[in-house]
Amino acid sequence: MTTNEKDRLDLRQGLERVLSDPRLAAIAMEAMPPIDYSQLATKSDLVALGLSIDGRFAEVDGHFAQVEGRFAEVEGRFAQIEGRFTAVEGKVDALDGKIDRVHGALDLSLASQLRMMFLMQLGTIAAVTGIIQASL
Repeated sequence: MTTNEKDRLDLRQGLERVLSDPRLAAIAMEAMPPIDYSQLATKSDLVALGLSIDGRFAEVDGHFAQVEGRFAEVEGRFAQIEGRFTAVEGKVDALDGKIDRVHGALDLSLASQLRMMFLMQLGTIAAVTGIIQASL
């Protein structure tokens, strides 16, 4: 049975008659909240709710464990990729060293050839000058 405000007013008036003191009736009414007592949670309701919450947390913990496992797999893959990049970086560095050596050798070769061409041009100029002077 649910109580309404009319029932509460009737109860208060009855308490005032029985107790002959409106103040005591007011205290008694304040001690009884205006709710349907069938809606109050019992200790067993709270225990069942706690078990349900514990079950849900266990599920969440299981999901977190799966996610952590996946993250560990991803970290392992990243470590492998990082190792590969490190190996490629070493090969690129070695190639850079070889390119630098080839570049240096080309510089020396070109400089040598340029000197040779310059000397040949000087020789040609000297020969042409000699021919011109001899023909005069």
